[in-house]
Amino acid sequence: MRRSFFGVSAVLLFALGAAAQPLRIATWQADDFPAPPSGATQNDPDVKRLKQVAAALKPFDASVIVLEGMADRNSCQRLAGFLKPANFQVIQFSTFRGVSNSPVTRSVAVLGRRAATSTPRTVDWKSSGQIDGGGGFHFSTLTMGTNTVCLYVSQFVDLAGARTNTRIAQLNARKRELAAQYLLHHSKWLESSLNQPNMAFLALGNLADGLALWPGDGSVQVLEHAGFAGNPLAPASEPASQPFPQLFARNAIFDGAPQSAAPRGFGTGPILYELTAKPAPPPPPMAAIATGLPAPGLDAAGARQKSGAVDERFLWLAAPVVGAVLIFLLLLLPYRMLQGKHTRALTNTSTSNALVPARPASNALVVDFAKTEEESATLEPGRPPGGEPDDASYPGWQERARKAEERAHRATAVVREGLMPQFVRLMREKVLQRLSSQRAHLIDSHVTGTMQVLELEERLEKIQSQFHTRLTAREQRVTDLEKELAAKDGFIRELLKAQTKPDHRVSNE
Repeated sequence: MRRSFFGVSAVLLFALGAAAQPLRIATWQADDFPAPPSGATQNDPDVKRLKQVAAALKPFDASVIVLEGMADRNSCQRLAGFLKPANFQVIQFSTFRGVSNSPVTRSVAVLGRRAATSTPRTVDWKSSGQIDGGGGFHFSTLTMGTNTVCLYVSQFVDLAGARTNTRIAQLNARKRELAAQYLLHHSKWLESSLNQPNMAFLALGNLADGLALWPGDGSVQVLEHAGFAGNPLAPASEPASQPFPQLFARNAIFDGAPQSAAPRGFGTGPILYELTAKPAPPPPPMAAIATGLPAPGLDAAGARQKSGAVDERFLWLAAPVVGAVLIFLLLLLPYRMLQGKHTRALTNTSTSNALVPARPASNALVVDFAKTEEESATLEPGRPPGGEPDDASYPGWQERARKAEERAHRATAVVREGLMPQFVRLMREKVLQRLSSQRAHLIDSHVTGTMQVLELEERLEKIQSQFHTRLTAREQRVTDLEKELAAKDGFIRELLKAQTKPDHRVSNE
């Protein structure tokens, strides 16, 4: 028993330590990253330079490294090898290109200690249909302890003349705001698709740099209204410089200002951001869900604020319920009308019987079977027990008929009061079962569609990479053929010169 207790305690402590593990993200933007060739040795200058980059990154002990400006994936893989004993993997390497296949932004390389939980994506702003600017964002999902981290590296290319023309600067700020909204739309779609509680979103990039071009740029406000918080700014080295936040986090808390370093021999150095992921909020108690009351820890204002944001799926599920209730009311109306007609008919019959004396109807006698002979003798002293009633000696038969009708009405009311709640409960259960099955079908369809779209994007990326590889091989082959052709032309010229030299010698003799 004691061993099991210690084992459970150790597991809980390990889980708490993994959940509280800080997120250390190192970023580095540089234009002088080396690009060693594939067959370069350890003494190659570019390889030595790449080792210097690794030496500058090792002291930060980062979990994720984002580099902007690397030459190719091969250099990133060499750098991951130089970062040992830390086990880094190249999670993503991509570049946004223009019409002529020339890069319009720096390349983005993401290195992580753990592999990505999904295939990294690269989305350009033009796919939104409203943004004509260049660039886009690179997206990848990582696992840090028990938390899932969604990393966005946004790159926005400003319009030409945004620094000199006021009108162009305003238009550029509007496009930046649309880009921030599109990034938020993608993050919300991803959050609803994955449906994971422990999920932190990080937006890294130059979205906040638009404030330097136009003070009214609302990109930062768009992110802040969606729950993102910018990193605390470190004090600027120059009084005239105005730093802007480069990293925005949601469901994560910054542990302080970013740390920077100036490696020797580099113009710029890496910047380290340290964050702590927020724990997932506890689920509300079942009593609060059943009664509609706010959960403990939420005041009335917070409950109203949460209830104000109505989910669209709830409206789609509530519409069939309202329709079923309306149909039930429409079906209940004819029943009420028929019941009223039957009551009026019974009243008219009793009135006519009171006006025209006659023998009691058989149904009245059937209803009155519940009465004993002693009660009948008490109520009807002129009737002999077990005998037939006589019109002259039985003056109270109308009263008996009226009481029988009252008992029939009371029995009908009792039956209605007992059956109606059961009928309503049965209808409610049927409707809820149907809505639950429809909701499950919609969720399955949504998940299937999401997986198909992701698979299609992965196939397109593979086709694009294969096409790019083949195109590169063809270009290399053309270059080799041109070199061979040039070598053959030189060889032919030398042969021609060698053939013409004896002729000149003979002519001189």
